[in-house]
Amino acid sequence: MRSRNGAPPSVPSNPPAGPAVHGGAVNEQQRSIAAMFEQQELLSRVGWQLSLRWMAEGLVLVAVVFTAVVFPGVLPTVRLLAILALLVLSNLLVMRVLLPRSRRGELPWGADVLVKGQMMVDLLAYTAFLHWSGGVENPASVFYVLQVIIAGVLLSERWAFLAAGASSLLYAGVLAAEYAGWLPHVHLTGLMDTELYRQPMLLLLSWAVLSSALVVAAYLASDIVQRMRARERELFQSNMSCELRSGELANANQRLNEMAASRDTFLRYVTHELRAPVGAIQSYLRLLREGYIEPERVPEVALRAEHRSEEVLALIGDLLDLGQVERAQVLEGRERVDPLGSLMEAVDMLRPSAVTKQVTLEVLAQGQVPVLFCNPRHLALVWNNLISNAVKYTPPEGTVRVRLKVEDERLAVEVSDTGIGIAPEEKERIFDEFYRSDAARRFDEHGTGLGLAIVQRVARMYQADLSVESELGRGTTFRVTFPLQNLQATGEPPDRRHGPRPGKLPRTLV
Repeated sequence: MRSRNGAPPSVPSNPPAGPAVHGGAVNEQQRSIAAMFEQQELLSRVGWQLSLRWMAEGLVLVAVVFTAVVFPGVLPTVRLLAILALLVLSNLLVMRVLLPRSRRGELPWGADVLVKGQMMVDLLAYTAFLHWSGGVENPASVFYVLQVIIAGVLLSERWAFLAAGASSLLYAGVLAAEYAGWLPHVHLTGLMDTELYRQPMLLLLSWAVLSSALVVAAYLASDIVQRMRARERELFQSNMSCELRSGELANANQRLNEMAASRDTFLRYVTHELRAPVGAIQSYLRLLREGYIEPERVPEVALRAEHRSEEVLALIGDLLDLGQVERAQVLEGRERVDPLGSLMEAVDMLRPSAVTKQVTLEVLAQGQVPVLFCNPRHLALVWNNLISNAVKYTPPEGTVRVRLKVEDERLAVEVSDTGIGIAPEEKERIFDEFYRSDAARRFDEHGTGLGLAIVQRVARMYQADLSVESELGRGTTFRVTFPLQNLQATGEPPDRRHGPRPGKLPRTLV
């Protein structure tokens, strides 16, 4: 006899997949860590670039004001201040877009495009500033190198060389345009020769020296920064891996603590459930041995002791079944099994209990029931627990119906009864070990509370769906659906080879 202890109205019985460690997952994790590192690095570099720009713009403003005061009328101060104002507005725009979210550790969409765009604006503005401050006469052209270094540090090697190429072309354009007269030349009065910008060999030499310096700066900056980033990335990945392993260890420790707590709870339940019947048997035997029982009542007391011993044996049997299912593998002990024959064996074994309780037991098989390749003990546990539960908790004159059918490549068994039912608030717990609903305890005080826990574990082992529908006082229906994809065997079982295979089994009434 099994007790009613069970689960939610629909319980997914597929076991949770364990952690799978394979190359794809590792590579995906590494890519995720690398992307996180790039985001954090770009955020820090954006803040560094903004600070550097404000510093440079401040120095340029001081230089313009100083030149206007010391050498009045030499440079077009208004135009230079306008270029500086453009750079300040560009800096404010980038701060408005990036800075608030970078402080929260977030990188807005298109941040890299905005940073690259600002770098090109810097190159154009610096070229215009260089033109209006003397062109080839201004030795500040060397500061193009700083733009290239910033590109290498802030972005990538490719962008460092792009910045070097763009700077070289822009500077060459200014020199050529001033030489050809397309742009007006601003002479640094009293500092340089007035015809310096018209000497082609000097212009070519200045451009060649600057271009070579730009290429060398791009190579050195990108190479040094790449080496530093590679080491920083390794450190970052090592740190992230340590944090991930720490989290995994914490989860594993938590699972171990939960398992230890479950084991302690299980042991308390088992000792509690065994103590009561064993204590009762001991009391009965002591009374009989010491002669406190009248001779006419000895058979009655002996029968009580026998019933209590049956409870102990039932509990021990359920515990053994539960342990076997928990330790078993899905391929363990598999053989060709006729599920219909297995079901009828369970029905025949439980028929005397139904007759004693005056409960009608009906069995109906629909369609061609295939042969399965599974452990016959597991199927027997499902049939025995579900049917015995239904018979046990159905009042006299009630009905228990068992249906076995094939639908959509799945083998489904339904066990319905007209018994006491399950309260809605208790459906969440009916598959818990040792749990028995209040209605079940009132209806029958004896029971182990393990039957439905065993059914649930078998269902999980075979990736079967397990569900329950019930209404308090009106009956319960349990449904187990086994997938046939990995269970169906070929050929006929031994007891069907020499006779017609039944497509529909008539109802068996008990």
